[in-house]
This record gives sequence, structure tokens and C-alpha cells, in this order.
Amino acid sequence: MQTELSHSFKKKGIMKWTGIFVIAELILITILFNTSIAAQINPVYDAALNTLPENQGWSILHIGDNPTPTVSDQTLHQEATSEGSVDNWAASPTGTINFDSSDTFVLRAELKVLMSEYNTLGTQWRAGYGLSIVDEQNRVFIVGISDTGVRLTTSAQWLEEDSSSFYSFGTTSAFNDYQLEISNGTAKLIINDSSVLMLSAGSPQSLTNWDSNQVRFGDFSLLAESRTDLHFISFQHIPAFIACDPCFPWKNHGEYIRCVSHWVEEMVYTGYLTEEEGHVLVSIAARSDIGKKN
Repeated sequence: MQTELSHSFKKKGIMKWTGIFVIAELILITILFNTSIAAQINPVYDAALNTLPENQGWSILHIGDNPTPTVSDQTLHQEATSEGSVDNWAASPTGTINFDSSDTFVLRAELKVLMSEYNTLGTQWRAGYGLSIVDEQNRVFIVGISDTGVRLTTSAQWLEEDSSSFYSFGTTSAFNDYQLEISNGTAKLIINDSSVLMLSAGSPQSLTNWDSNQVRFGDFSLLAESRTDLHFISFQHIPAFIACDPCFPWKNHGEYIRCVSHWVEEMVYTGYLTEEEGHVLVSIAARSDIGKKN
């Protein structure tokens, strides 16, 4: 590829200047990215540290008589929760969450469901386990995860009319990667690199025990039980100018390269990069160690 690039640059007589421009753009992106990160602290929970979420900056909402969660073998264990009880954790980034922004907000979890109920209650439904993001306007996206599948809702009351369809999926066979991405007023749920559900943002909600500008995970419902193992959960606010945060906990190197490739395609299409510059950036990303496991 480098031979083709070199030939292309020489043909246009701008190889030297293109290289300078690429380096300048990389420096500018790095400065902008580092400035953004310095201004933000995004919540992360990593069970590999063998501590509970409370010891990593998360606050717990405990109601009822659920068994105390434990951590062992780099996994957070929530034993069988009971109806009438909840145990979930919340944290707030220092930056602002706005679902209408062109920035991307990502909540990601590596989770194995051992047991999680799915109950319907007239015009409402409940799942035993949940992931959620609340923006500055008290609008919510909730991912309800049960034994047999997942569903999205924008209703704090889990109303049917404000929810997606039910996506059937076996959540109990292994640890799965759940990724909720929100940008430009739309949420997309990705499981193991496959997009499965989408839903538009709803109206502001009346919230009890929840705050605006907050992310949350765990047993949400008084009306559904669950038992789960969790490896990690992370939240990222990715500015629109760079959609492939090198500090994000990428699943592998290939996932990072795919993100860079898609981002480069968009930048070339919109005229921010030439095709030659895009090829160089993808090549640089491919040679990096980002996403590779130590």
C-alpha cells in the first residue's frame, strides 16, 4: 500500500506537502482530543481490580433485601435479586450528556446473564437487569436485558408505547458485549458487534432516585428478578471531531481499525481529508497497538 501511496503522491507532486499536512492534522486531532479528555472524567467500572463499584467512584442504590454483591475472579457477582428489591450503581461524567448532540455517547458492558425475568404489566414491561443513560434534560434510554432477549425504552415507567420491539437473543450462554450508542437523538444497541435495535429519544421523564446527566447499571426493577456476572462497564463521551477514542476499551484491534476506517470514509466524503491522507491515517492506525491485549 505504501508503494501505491508513494506513486500517487509523486504523480501529483505533493508527497512532501501531503505528509506534512497529515502530520499537522494528527497533531491537531491529538491536541483537541487530549484537551477534551482533560476536561472530562468518564465513569468506568473494572471488576479486574477486584473491588466493588462503590470503591471505583460509583454510588449504589440499594432497596430491599437482595444479597450483597461480591467480586471474585475479576467478576462482579450479583446473586439472585428478589421482587421488591433493587441493587444498581450510578455515576456521572464531568461533561454534559445531550442526546441531540452530534457527539457520540457510548455505554458499554461485558455481561453474562445467569437469570433475568421479563414481565409484562398491562401497558408496561420490566426486565430483571438494565443499563441506562440519562441526559441533562432528564430524557432516558434504558436497555432491559432478560434471559431471552433485550429491549430499549425511553420511558422511566417502561411503557410499551415508548419502547422498541423485543429482540430475541440468548443472553445466558456466555459473556456478551453490549454497547449503547447515542448520537443525534437516536440510540443504537449493538451486541457483539452487531446492531440489533434502534430508538429515537423521547420526552423528559419524572425520575425517582435517579439524576440527570448520569449512567447506571444493575438490577433496576422492583418487579423482575435477575442474577448476573459482570466484567466491566464504561461510559465514553466521544466528540464529533474524532469518533475513535484510542482510550476507549476496544474489544480488539480489529474493532478499532473498523472504527477508524469508517471515520476516515466520512472525513473523505465531507472533504476534511483527501483519499491519500485517509489511507495514511488508516495505515497508522493499523500499525498501532490500540485494542491489542497485553
